[in-house]
Amino acid sequence: MLVLKLFLVVLLVLVVLQDIRQRQIHVLLPLAILFIGLSINFDKILLLLAQWSSSLVFLILVFAILAIYATIKFKEMTNPFSSMIGVGDFCYLFCVIPLFSFHYYL
Repeated sequence: MLVLKLFLVVLLVLVVLQDIRQRQIHVLLPLAILFIGLSINFDKILLLLAQWSSSLVFLILVFAILAIYATIKFKEMTNPFSSMIGVGDFCYLFCVIPLFSFHYYL
């Protein structure tokens, strides 16, 4: 368990460093974070599914509100992924869901 948590910290540091240097991260980093998060919580996965689904609904709601806000601001239908935030940001936020309870994810 400790090894997984240390590996997770290393991956998160790599994400930060790549984001600072290149403004993009490798696609496998969020996937590795997702799988490690699922592995850490594997013993209580059924109990956490409700919290994870709440976090996912919250994430989708935030991006829907962002799309509505962009549409109102620019007075035309706007894709927030093309002008405001990247798809990688959404993928990263999705992949860290297993690492936090709903309360802390907010």
